[in-house]
Amino acid sequence: MRIYVRFWLSPRKPVIVEPLSEDGACFRTLAPQYQQGYSSHSINMMPGYRMQDDTCYGYARTLKKPRHRMGSNDTVIYFHTTWSSADYESFGETQLATLRSFVATQDPETTRLIVWIDEKDQRLLDESPYWKEAAEHTDRIWYEIHNTTTTTQLLSIKALSTYGGVWFNMNTFFVRDLEPLLVGNEWMSQATCYTSVEGNPFSGSSMMYFTKDSPYLCELENAINDSLQPIHRYPSADIGRLYYRIYERILRNGYKPWAILPWCYFEPSQCTKSLRFPSPFASSTSTLSDHWLDSIFAYHYHDTPPSTPFGAIYESLNNKYKDAVDW
Repeated sequence: MRIYVRFWLSPRKPVIVEPLSEDGACFRTLAPQYQQGYSSHSINMMPGYRMQDDTCYGYARTLKKPRHRMGSNDTVIYFHTTWSSADYESFGETQLATLRSFVATQDPETTRLIVWIDEKDQRLLDESPYWKEAAEHTDRIWYEIHNTTTTTQLLSIKALSTYGGVWFNMNTFFVRDLEPLLVGNEWMSQATCYTSVEGNPFSGSSMMYFTKDSPYLCELENAINDSLQPIHRYPSADIGRLYYRIYERILRNGYKPWAILPWCYFEPSQCTKSLRFPSPFASSTSTLSDHWLDSIFAYHYHDTPPSTPFGAIYESLNNKYKDAVDW
């Protein structure tokens, strides 16, 4: 038996073109790159086809550092993340590995990392031996205290609006330099391979990159501020849904939206069994991860690490970090 949808019985829902916030104020007097794309792309970060198999890893491998640095030598790219005692029992060895991965893989001349914390967590972080170890060995990482009234949803947008740069989830191990992804479009990461065909690519997105003067950030910040109001005609409790709504809003008003980076760049465990990497804390690797681990840019993991972290991929990466930074 076959079932066919007859649109005269079940008509398509009309497309609603949601107006830009504040009568389009964020998109007035745009720089040329936001209207027609960057004219000096040295790297194409995205292929022109859906990547639903290991071609995603293969394409990621082709992305190399540009021969010539984009921008001036004194340009600093800030990386941002957040740590909270509400989410982590302590700042431990796994979190230290995240900081170490940043120092080991990202350009020491042009990148800095800010860890955003609540004021109530300052003492816990200062007293952590793992935080102390990182602080003793590098001046490229420090923490800043965010306003206690700032929600987690708004923190990433506010941090990027102030400094620009890359926001990432603390449950991340960097694998290689992100510079090939920071020389062109602004972007958010695709959360899973399952949204390559349909669905919301931003539901669970773990990493984003925007310049501090980005009109996209302006529009997102306005939308998030509006969504926090008690009464709003476009309610959205899910931040991923809100991102997708604003993405469509920008597109339907005639502007090029931010890019969507393929899932495998940061989310190698979020796909079908034949295409996913094992957990970094699993006791063994797989043929897939052995072949493609050096191709991805970072590993955002979703499982809870053991109190004393171990695992085949974790040990492989962490040993490389230690060799690179000598601590």
